[in-house]
Amino acid sequence: MKGRVGRGILVMKPARALALIILGILAVPIGALAQPAPARPTACSGASDLLAVTATVRPPRAVLEIELTLRNSSPAPIRINPDHFALFNDQGEQAAPLSADQARQLMRNPALDLWGWFWFGTSGSDVGIGVGVTNQASQEVDLRILRTVDLAPGATLRGSAYFRSPHPQVNLFILSLDGLSAGTGTILAPVRLTCEVPKAAATSGAAGAAKLVPLNARATAGPVVIAASGISFAKDFTTLMVSVENGAAVEAGLFAALLDAQLTDDGGRTYAVQVMRSDLPDRVPARGIVRGRLVFEPLPFPPVLRSARLTLPEIRVGEALYEITLDLHF
Repeated sequence: MKGRVGRGILVMKPARALALIILGILAVPIGALAQPAPARPTACSGASDLLAVTATVRPPRAVLEIELTLRNSSPAPIRINPDHFALFNDQGEQAAPLSADQARQLMRNPALDLWGWFWFGTSGSDVGIGVGVTNQASQEVDLRILRTVDLAPGATLRGSAYFRSPHPQVNLFILSLDGLSAGTGTILAPVRLTCEVPKAAATSGAAGAAKLVPLNARATAGPVVIAASGISFAKDFTTLMVSVENGAAVEAGLFAALLDAQLTDDGGRTYAVQVMRSDLPDRVPARGIVRGRLVFEPLPFPPVLRSARLTLPEIRVGEALYEITLDLHF
């Protein structure tokens, strides 16, 4: 080593000094570094008078897999249509289930989802994107994925629903089993489950404060029905997950209603909608339904807030105008 010793100080070239620092870091035994405990699956459940559902949420990697067990406790068959399921998380994001092809593609090439997380902050995983995901796992999707089926009375069905891996800040989500119908074609009320995202011990609960509350609120005005399935309270905004159903033979227009939508808390204070953050469509097809999010100025968190009222004015159906108010209880 070339160096100059003077007055008890060793002087060396910067490049060599940096090399020694790196070697020192690499010399630290791997076991000496704190390793977080691996994430464990979480469980949740929900039920209606007709259908009981339990779920096991697997630690997210390239995809989020939710293993479902459904039991029909009614005297008639129930049609299960996973294409209509929806996931709503505590960061105000909403997602539809992946098809088998989409899930396989993400498992084989997790970088596809990494780009989505990097640019838009809507997917990814704090436990490592794609870690331990193999071609064998992607091939198992066809065997495990839940498909549309008529569940016989007293029968039990098992299968998985796949979603994009959630953003690391997500702690909770609501899984809404929409699209349920009886053997006669009658639409049944959805079953909703509130579930935790599996987290490593070192990261569990580390995300920013947010509170997710499942809802089962519904209101009608003329041929229009609005329903709310969940609400997310965050520091900078409040997000309401809603659906709007149009029973008329003509299109329903929501444009004016969305511009003037507001929430009123139980103290009488109003909160304006944030149109640019909301994604509820402004038109509902004849005899159709749309789903999306309405984002508002931040409301107080429960239990400080016990209830609120959503107002949607000027819903136009043909020449008629309707106003809907929906009471929300937390």
